[in-house]
Amino acid sequence: MTDGKTHSITAGREMNFPKGSIVVVEKAYNNFEWYNTLPDKGFFFVTRLKSNAKYRIIEHRDIMKSKGITSDQLIEFTGLQTAKKCPIQLRRMGYHDEKTGKH
Repeated sequence: MTDGKTHSITAGREMNFPKGSIVVVEKAYNNFEWYNTLPDKGFFFVTRLKSNAKYRIIEHRDIMKSKGITSDQLIEFTGLQTAKKCPIQLRRMGYHDEKTGKH
């Protein structure tokens, strides 16, 4: 618990998660340098990309349409600063919820 003045990402960076943890991060708090450290610590993370994120697709993977998966890609950032801060390859997935119609 923190006071209301501490950003969630600040508190998250200071937490010691067990290996294998999945860290969920709100896209407003993108910290690409921190994301780059998580795989080495044995963590996974999930976030939403901002609409202006610059990346290139390295590989398209098979999708499971019956599970609502619309895309499954291996990507890397191409933005000048972002590529320096997070040079690792990441998995980008798309999902469509039939009940709500949301992507």
